[in-house]
Amino acid sequence: MSTQQRPAGRSRPRLPSLRRLLVISATIAALAMLAPAASASPHRDKEFHLVKVCAAAGDSCTVTASNDKKIPAGTEITYADSSVWPTALVPTIHVQGGTATGLCDLSPIDAGTGPGKCVFTGGTGSLRHFRITVDVTTTDEFNPWFWDGTFDDGHGHRG
Repeated sequence: MSTQQRPAGRSRPRLPSLRRLLVISATIAALAMLAPAASASPHRDKEFHLVKVCAAAGDSCTVTASNDKKIPAGTEITYADSSVWPTALVPTIHVQGGTATGLCDLSPIDAGTGPGKCVFTGGTGSLRHFRITVDVTTTDEFNPWFWDGTFDDGHGHRG
């Protein structure tokens, strides 16, 4: 076995301790997790509730109660069949100065397995920022219908 001599003036390179590496890694990880929270907008989600009654044919409904001032009582919602019916309907909310069109899956209600879902991703005019996902429920008589979800109180709605 041979021994090697170090040249004069050169010391062995120092390796950081395992403890120091763990502290640095934990600090970086903590900062990385805090960064998205710090950059997130200060908007808060607010509850969204809407109640509507529908005509016997089911292709039009009238809002009877809503906690969203953009969609007051008396607002009309019309429905068109989608290309994937019977699992989806296409609702359009008609308010003064705008509309919003979404997509609803009511098959869980038909199957008795839970609430349906409606998703809106924008619209026109006063509803151009209408972005929301709502749970859809109803009574045994299929009137009234209830939409419940959350929306962002900042730059419009979101689900």
